Amino acid sequence: MLLFSVDNYIFCEYGWYNTFTDVCQFEQNARMFNNTQCLSADTIWYDKEHDMGIARHNVAISDSTNNIVFYSHYAEYQKEKGFAYLIDSAVAVLIEQNDSLYLHGDEIWATFDTNQSLKYVHTYYNVRFYRHDIQGVCDSLSYNAIDSIIYMIGNPILWTGENQLIADTIEMYL
Repeated sequence: MLLFSVDNYIFCEYGWYNTFTDVCQFEQNARMFNNTQCLSADTIWYDKEHDMGIARHNVAISDSTNNIVFYSHYAEYQKEKGFAYLIDSAVAVLIEQNDSLYLHGDEIWATFDTNQSLKYVHTYYNVRFYRHDIQGVCDSLSYNAIDSIIYMIGNPILWTGENQLIADTIEMYL
């Protein structure tokens, strides 16, 4: 099944679309994409009127404008409220010029402005991140995409090279 509108393309091998309620579900190799974003999952449920969706199993969300990719096994998205919520093996990859930062936590919340530009990434519980030159763990982490600041809260530990930093909170400026 291939559906498209002015802004979006949708592909799946099995699915349904209710034209009265503008609610649909796509399964088996399901993908929704536009010029800068792509969502793929085993199952995608979408409510067009409320511009919200739920993706389950093998979820991957890529955004070439914000240079970020999210992975999980469950994700919710609400455009009107400007957020995406990911759980179950949630990972965010912040793509940079020379390297990428891999961020994992039990929950990842991403907030967007009205132009769909990334504002914040909040990661909660058992947070771990890795980049070739820096690694860290903490209870909670917030990334401010507007000014590129990372806030580590709750027993943060930061490693870089042979150095280790332990504090109550840590702020990193990228």
